Amino acid sequence: MNGFERLVQYYRAEYQPEAAEELDIFRRQPSLPQAIYLAGQAMDDNCRRFNHQFRLTKEALNNATAALTASTAAIERCNDFEQLITLIEDLVGEITRIGELYIYDTALRIGAKRGIEPELVYLHAGTREGAKALGFDGNRKSIHRSELPTALQSLRPREIEDLLCIYKEDLKRLAQGASLPEIAAAPVCRYGRPRKSRRKC
Repeated sequence: MNGFERLVQYYRAEYQPEAAEELDIFRRQPSLPQAIYLAGQAMDDNCRRFNHQFRLTKEALNNATAALTASTAAIERCNDFEQLITLIEDLVGEITRIGELYIYDTALRIGAKRGIEPELVYLHAGTREGAKALGFDGNRKSIHRSELPTALQSLRPREIEDLLCIYKEDLKRLAQGASLPEIAAAPVCRYGRPRKSRRKC
C-alpha cells in the first residue's frame, strides 16, 4: 500500500462517514428555504455552529443569510455546482469576513439539498496547501479528479477536497519522500480538533 492509498484508507475510516452525515442534515430539511437558512447561518439543525465558520461574526452570518434567502429562486435555478458556487460568491463574496471557505461550504450544503455535488476539486485555504504539496499551482481555482494520483481518484471530488485539507502535512511529507511508517505515525486529525469529533461543527 503506497502513501496515497494509506491516506485514502485513513480518510474513509476517520472522516468519510462524518462528511456524509453533515450533508444529510441539509438533504433532510423540509424545504430549500430552510436548508438555505441553515447553510447561511453555518449551523446544523440543532443550531450548533460548524467549526469552519466558528470565528465568523453573527453580523457577517446574518448579512450572508439575508442575501442568500433573498435569492432562493436564483439558487433553485442552478443546474450544477459551478453555477451554484458562482452565484453564492456573487451574493456574499463582498460581505466583510465572508471568505472562500464559507462560500464553498455553503454551496456544498445547499447543493446537498438540491442534489448537486462538485464535479471538480475546488481549492481554498488548507485544500490549496494540500494541492500545492502535490505540485499544483496554488493560484488554480479547481482541479479535475483525473489529474490527481490514482488512489485519490477513488473518492468523490468533495471528499478529495476534504482529504487535501485534512492531510496537507502528510502530503508534504509524501512529496519529500517520507516513508510509510512516518506517515502512519503522524496524527490523523489536521483540523486541530479531537479525533472522531464532527467535521466543521
